[in-house]
Amino acid sequence: MSNNEYFITVNEVMEMLHVKEGQAYKMMRQCNEELKAKGFLIVRGRVPRAYFLERVGVSEVAT
Repeated sequence: MSNNEYFITVNEVMEMLHVKEGQAYKMMRQCNEELKAKGFLIVRGRVPRAYFLERVGVSEVAT
């Protein structure tokens, strides 16, 4: 699995959820804060795709 498949980006969040850039970053920051509180290392501007999809209640994204 490539890095691009593992992490979701702000552009993908914007497209998937039809939100503006600021809202997408806000959602990603919240996910990263949750992961950090659980003891995980985080990457700013990136969130593990599986975790993000779980948090927004999406089981699968059609490509």
